[in-house]
Amino acid sequence: MTGVFFIEYGDEYDVGTEIKLYLNNTIIHRDIVNYIKKVMLDIKYDIHIKYDGKKEVIPAYFTRKINNQKECKFFIPFNENGDIESIDWINDVNTGDYIKKYEYGLFIESCEKPRHLKQSSVLNSGILVEQSILSTIFNIKGFDYNYQDEYNSIIYANFPSNWIEIDVSREKITSFSEIIKKYNDKNPNYTLQNKIAQSLYMQMLDFFKHIKNQKINTKAIFIQEILMYGRLLCGNNHKLRDDFANMRYTIYVNITNIGIEFIIDNNTNKTKNFICIEDNNYVSKLNSITENNPILVNLCNRKTMNQNKVTLKLNEKHKHYILDDFWDIFMDLKHIRHYAYNNRFLRRFNDLFEQMNIESPLKGMLGFFTIFSMNTILKGINEKEIKSFSSAIIDFVLNNITIADIHNENNRIYIANNEIKELINFINN
Repeated sequence: MTGVFFIEYGDEYDVGTEIKLYLNNTIIHRDIVNYIKKVMLDIKYDIHIKYDGKKEVIPAYFTRKINNQKECKFFIPFNENGDIESIDWINDVNTGDYIKKYEYGLFIESCEKPRHLKQSSVLNSGILVEQSILSTIFNIKGFDYNYQDEYNSIIYANFPSNWIEIDVSREKITSFSEIIKKYNDKNPNYTLQNKIAQSLYMQMLDFFKHIKNQKINTKAIFIQEILMYGRLLCGNNHKLRDDFANMRYTIYVNITNIGIEFIIDNNTNKTKNFICIEDNNYVSKLNSITENNPILVNLCNRKTMNQNKVTLKLNEKHKHYILDDFWDIFMDLKHIRHYAYNNRFLRRFNDLFEQMNIESPLKGMLGFFTIFSMNTILKGINEKEIKSFSSAIIDFVLNNITIADIHNENNRIYIANNEIKELINFINN
């Protein structure tokens, strides 16, 4: 049997489609059941499986149901006629009403742990098409596996069958159907991808209204990834891309006579006297305000630092040149997608933070980044180049704080002068 046709009746019919598989003795029935559960991810009906005297049920819209308890998820409905619907996050998605209300759509959920795997799955009317690549269908780079990246989200794109072209093996969706292609060609500034982005943007506005004073413990990096997906889908719609950019989380820094303060917030929530670490002239601005702090003035004048090599000894087994380590990572990150969390930071510096008298790795990382930024003039770094490094620092921070932290005013990190001294002493000893 190579294919099955299903006949759909109205709700008043109490009928279903029964399929019997006659297998030889060499096939393990459990393997067949596992395969069915693997590919029947989001179909409209319950699937009842009987085998070896056992019974199992795969509920309708299985993927959505098992992930509905998660705090953070988004769903963009697709219609067979080519329309993209905009739905409320509060009334439709958060309540779970979207599960049975819409047959097709783009479902995005958060991961419990970062995945070093392909993060998107493409479905044809609820059935997984394993060899399909979402980037190819959308004609956009960035939705698929990159061996250097780790992802904090999973995407399920469940397309109506009339939206897609599928190869003869039925194992790969090659592109959108001619109907969708023609629509996109006629509407280059409002393609299907743009409509998905617009719907996602409206849903995220609703989400941000809801989360104030809510205890949402999902890592903030998840939202950063969703915003990246939205920007990728914007195409020629520059205003919408800017709207997504303004939602992004970033880090602001200020230096006073008693320490360094950092704020993690949306891109538009600028705070007086604070500098965004993603500004093109961030290093120049940062060095201009170090005169506010006597400890950092000495550091910037290089009175306590060897200009050629800064040596750090952790113990007998570990010897690092901390600023040079930062430099090596910076050079690596110049060619890595900005918003993908790169856990090399955590691996390379975790031992260091454990041995320092600083209460959190975030303080240690941000402190070292500030010192590194002040030291970049010696390295001859172009200020625009450091933006890649700044984005990676932001991703590290967002992997270590929650959405609730940012939106419930627990989004400030303060490094006092005694902690700055600890950092400098650790560098120089």
